[in-house]
Amino acid sequence: MTPRQYPPVPVWVLVAVAVLIGFMPGIVMAEPDIARPARIAEAKAADAMEVHTFPARTEAVQVVDLSFRVPGLLQDLPVKEGELVPEGEVIARLDPTQYERNVREAEVNLTSARQDFERKSQLVAENAVSRQAYDDARNALDLAEVALEKARQDLAYTTLSAPFDAIVSRRLVESFTNIQAGQPVVRLQDVSEIRVSADIPEYLIATHSQDDPLAVEAVFPFLADRVFPLAFREISTEADDVAQTYRVEYGMPRPEDAGILPGMTATMRARLPRANTVEGAVTVPPGALVPATPTAENGDGADAEDSFFVWVVTSDNGAVSRRPVTVARMTNDLAFIAAGLKAGDKVVTAGVHHLREGMRVRPLGKE
Repeated sequence: MTPRQYPPVPVWVLVAVAVLIGFMPGIVMAEPDIARPARIAEAKAADAMEVHTFPARTEAVQVVDLSFRVPGLLQDLPVKEGELVPEGEVIARLDPTQYERNVREAEVNLTSARQDFERKSQLVAENAVSRQAYDDARNALDLAEVALEKARQDLAYTTLSAPFDAIVSRRLVESFTNIQAGQPVVRLQDVSEIRVSADIPEYLIATHSQDDPLAVEAVFPFLADRVFPLAFREISTEADDVAQTYRVEYGMPRPEDAGILPGMTATMRARLPRANTVEGAVTVPPGALVPATPTAENGDGADAEDSFFVWVVTSDNGAVSRRPVTVARMTNDLAFIAAGLKAGDKVVTAGVHHLREGMRVRPLGKE
């Protein structure tokens, strides 16, 4: 007995049956309950202060080229480039032989002039010499004293000492070189304190004066866990032709446990009161906000003050719930929420237009 053969079912019949099944009462095509990846941020209490950051560089208080006031043979140059030398430490010495000889000669001349003056003083009292001879002896004594003072000063000038706490940035000559008076020997950077300079926008300059300075601090990339308060030092009153910024310089004590040198990079942070701060407000990224749309219940749409809503993660399994919020104001990177959220609430900040009530989400990057 051969199997009975049935004619093939047309394709349109199969499609029609599938459509009918989909519309049959009580039959729902369930969507798999899968947590979708999403960007999630935590609502934070709005800070009453706002922070502006600027790239900055460290600078020396001053940079000077030291030189001798007298010529001579450079006998000793003990410092090395990059060395930190305290104020008063010897930087370089000239051969003092000739200057020591000059001092000795001036001392002898002074002794002779003093003896001659004493003799003339006795003789003029006895009318044995003229008053002119007495005056000449007194002048010769004064000149001898000046010559000795100059010789001793020149001898002192053969030693070059650090005028302040400094870093030797460059040795400009080598030892045993004949040096002329005024010829630079070493270049020093004054590091009695660290200067930090940055280009500040004109709106900050215009709204704060030296009598009302900004609260400014510096952080360094290699000392990220430390903050250094800065004190105002000076400002350039000439604006940059392109950026319309002003160079402002601040100072900070040189830390003993960190080698901060002139020319290093830093970040300058200026703190100032935030304008139009709302008490009790929280902040979220602007991407979390979704414009509210009219609903069947109210017909006229959301109230003006609740014209936005956010998707809040309301349970441990990642389910989201729509929540109206009142937006106080917005900036480029923050939305200030006056009502509807509290600090610690977690909101979805990307893909918010594709969410539905009860949908599950998980932080982006987590399985």
